[in-house]
Amino acid sequence: MDSSKRILKAATTEFAKNGFEGARMDRIARRARVNKALIYYHFGSKQRLYHRVLKEQVRDVISYLKARIKETHCLEDILLALATKYHEALKADSSFIPMLLREMATGGKHVKDILSHVIATEVDFRKTLTGVIEEGKRKGLYRNIDCRHAMVSFVGMNLFYLLMAPVINEIWDIKDEKLFRLQRPGHIVDLFINGLKSR
Repeated sequence: MDSSKRILKAATTEFAKNGFEGARMDRIARRARVNKALIYYHFGSKQRLYHRVLKEQVRDVISYLKARIKETHCLEDILLALATKYHEALKADSSFIPMLLREMATGGKHVKDILSHVIATEVDFRKTLTGVIEEGKRKGLYRNIDCRHAMVSFVGMNLFYLLMAPVINEIWDIKDEKLFRLQRPGHIVDLFINGLKSR
């Protein structure tokens, strides 16, 4: 692993544990086994390093979905791919979960900047996804829903459990979290698609 990759890996661990404000560049340097000056050489600043860590996570999801959309224009297949990718990216031991929780607790400024930038450069992805839903509406398959509300709801259905699993497992007596996580994407897509369908 080259030095920049070691730095990114170490930074992900440090930001997940301590958040942006609490993270320390010297600890990242020690964990990555590099001189602190090398971090600044590669990334410029702590903020730029933090943004890079967040961007890597977001781009991974977007790249996967763009490739999946090229293979199929079936909304159910696209949504299942999206739900599955969320659950893979935010697995139980994911460093991204504490980062997201810390971001939301502090207003989400950094992740909002990253998402705005990534989504702005991925207009085709949004247009394709919206186009599939709009086509279904024209054919009478789906109700006359607002695509924005629909997709925000879909993302929420996925993220809520992933971010709140310890609490939800206790409330709903979920004994086998691994099995529940495997089943979750299919259940979400089934519920969502049936909610879209014309009555």
